[in-house]
Amino acid sequence: MEKLTEIRMNSRMQELYRAAELATTPRKQTLNNKLAALLNSGFVRTGGAYLLKTQAKFSKTPTTSFQDLTGYECFVNHIHIDDYLTDMDTDPNQLINLEQGIAFARRIVEELASSFLQERFTIIVAYGQSGCSVRFHLMRSGERWISDNLDDYEEEALLVLETLPH
Repeated sequence: MEKLTEIRMNSRMQELYRAAELATTPRKQTLNNKLAALLNSGFVRTGGAYLLKTQAKFSKTPTTSFQDLTGYECFVNHIHIDDYLTDMDTDPNQLINLEQGIAFARRIVEELASSFLQERFTIIVAYGQSGCSVRFHLMRSGERWISDNLDDYEEEALLVLETLPH
């Protein structure tokens, strides 16, 4: 299989990733039905921005309200994983939130890579006291959402996936 992503994470995420065995436990690859439904509707390109269709219909904020399209995409494509989990999905350690966030991010990579073959996207998983969130944006010259040095973010565990064009 062709490599679809480059992966980076800060030291906080590396610890959690190893502790939860996120890379090797098959159960953790199964995406919650509600999160899967977000992806099943697909993506839309509007005004130069790439958005989840389900999120685009809720966005009333014009792109001109943001510094750039990357900021707009990160605002609209910002999913709080906890909002899609039921009480039955959670565990006392809350690692299910992170597991689902990573599974969701991996599916975003697959969907974007197959839908937009020549484009590169950044998918960001952030995990901290407020839970887990995932957002994504098209990689554009001169626009960034996140620092290259992920360890600058001391409060959150971060995983960054970047799609590769093919």
